[in-house]
Amino acid sequence: MRSEIFVEVVGDEARVIILEDGIPVDLIIERETKKSLIGNIYKGRVETINRGLGAAFIDLGGQTAGFLPVDQDDYPVEGESVWVQVRRDGYKSKGPQVSCSLSLAGRFTVFSPYSGKNSVSKKIEDEAERTRILDILSNLVEGEEGVIARTASELELKDDFSREIRCLREIWSEVRSRGEIAETPSLLHRESKLVVKAIRDYAGSEIDQITISPPTSFLEVKSWCEFFAPELVKKLVRHQGVASLFRQRGLHSLFDEVSEPLVLLPSGGALVIDQTEALTVIDVNSRGYSSGKSPKDNASRINLEAAVEICRQIRLRNIGGMIVIDFIGLDEEEMGLQRVTQVLEERLSQDKVSARFLGKTNAGLIEIIRRRTRPPISEFLREPCPTCQGSGSSIQAASAIFNLIDEIKQTAEFGNPGQILIHVCQNISDHLEKLYQTGEKLASAIGVGRVLSWKVDNKLINGEYQISITTDT
Repeated sequence: MRSEIFVEVVGDEARVIILEDGIPVDLIIERETKKSLIGNIYKGRVETINRGLGAAFIDLGGQTAGFLPVDQDDYPVEGESVWVQVRRDGYKSKGPQVSCSLSLAGRFTVFSPYSGKNSVSKKIEDEAERTRILDILSNLVEGEEGVIARTASELELKDDFSREIRCLREIWSEVRSRGEIAETPSLLHRESKLVVKAIRDYAGSEIDQITISPPTSFLEVKSWCEFFAPELVKKLVRHQGVASLFRQRGLHSLFDEVSEPLVLLPSGGALVIDQTEALTVIDVNSRGYSSGKSPKDNASRINLEAAVEICRQIRLRNIGGMIVIDFIGLDEEEMGLQRVTQVLEERLSQDKVSARFLGKTNAGLIEIIRRRTRPPISEFLREPCPTCQGSGSSIQAASAIFNLIDEIKQTAEFGNPGQILIHVCQNISDHLEKLYQTGEKLASAIGVGRVLSWKVDNKLINGEYQISITTDT
């Protein structure tokens, strides 16, 4: 299997696409104004205790308090200082979920300064390999330390474990020293930027190529790899040219596609995906497909295609929580259920995020549960439409700017000579002013050697823009 990672940073937004055999399987977006907090360590203050919820709310120094689940009667004291780490980002009105179990993630290991326990990822199934890794870890930990060997650690050498654990131990020493003198609340450790996290978490030994744009991001990743993963340096490729990396590789429309509820299947069937805050409902639709020998054959083919595509879509869209699927006629054929179940379990086991097949309900619906970590990808791409009072959605200004800059580069590279003038809606103009202040600074930031300017066109609605070229004077 050929695995590739593509990283593109535009303005304050970074996007990552992971491909397996040329097929996109994971998408990640992070924005400076909407950064993931997962992995951040805080010295927080206990605001309130809610015994009814079995939780404490922790002031992290931000607008929303962290939610700390508490076991039985082991409650902290209101007003006291506690060290916590974010395990799950906030979503909608909910604040981030935090834990008092602290850890630092590397490529092969997760270092826990106080857990006192070593373990190996369940995805490493070979017992001899699990024993080998545990023996290595037992000789490397000190005092109360504990280490979890990640899936990527399989077949790695003792020297690789030793180097990484030593680096993580040094980072923890700095965090601890900082925390001893820091005020409450305060941030003690910030997780790496998305471009580095993506390489750390997705670039295993089997990765073939990592392509990065722009040069500043390439150098950032290269610097990290030289320190933590020197074997990856030779796999790094700096994107060349003015044209967008994603556009050059034919991936630029992918983010628009995952914003749509309809997903077409190879046979002519389709999925209809309806995401809500509480759960996601996926309907498998035949759309009149009838090329099989019988209705049962038709349903079987569509259901198997749908099972594969559903697992891919929930990864691409980062759908978390409860997922309910209405396949075609599964309550009428036991063999069909077994085949669909086998495909779902196999594909879900390949997911980086914990996802489980729960079974079939009495109504014949299939249930899957997937851990919520980051917000779904739709949270970065769409927003409630102001025109239809929230019954529809429109593209977010920040997401539109990612596409806009791509098109500006295309126009500058291949368009007629002249100055570039952009007509934009009000919310895009506001966002451009916040990021770049002027057209001159925008042109400089994105490497366009033309005079560039924008102005508001009140006829354009949220997320809309138009690019034109004016004659040089």
